[in-house]
Amino acid sequence: LLARNQDRLLQSDKVRYQELEGTLAASVSEHEAKNKALSDLRGKNSVLREELAGATACLQRESATRSQLEGELAADSEEFKEAKTLLKGLQAMKLEADVELAGLKELSETRLRKLRSVEQAQAMAEEELRSLREAHSKAAAEVTRLLKRTKEDAERLAALEAEREASRDQVSAKCHTS
Repeated sequence: LLARNQDRLLQSDKVRYQELEGTLAASVSEHEAKNKALSDLRGKNSVLREELAGATACLQRESATRSQLEGELAADSEEFKEAKTLLKGLQAMKLEADVELAGLKELSETRLRKLRSVEQAQAMAEEELRSLREAHSKAAAEVTRLLKRTKEDAERLAALEAEREASRDQVSAKCHTS
């Protein structure tokens, strides 16, 4: 009975041992599968860490680029404000130049009117001068004609005077002889 009990216990232990071996084998397989899965996850984790490090570096570069662009934008904004101020100054100068140009244009038109008036007066003076020259020329011709006539008259008068003297001398001579 004891031997049978031992046999049954032994059989029962063997069955239990086999069940435990099966459970252990299953547990080892499961553990190996979990280890493999864990190894795969560690590999993926490593890849993800590398990707994260690359993304972090990229983000840092983009942040640096953004900071640089913000600095450039601030500088551009400042230059834009200066350009705007300069443009306002130039517009004010243009307005002043336009006002001055309008004044100069008005002055130029006034001077042009005066010049035209002077030109008209000069044309009238030239016409008057031409008329005076014609009158002078006519007067000079008349004076020349009158001088010639005066000379002729003087010559005739001298001839008449000479005739009269001669006639007087003759009358005197006749009177003395008679």
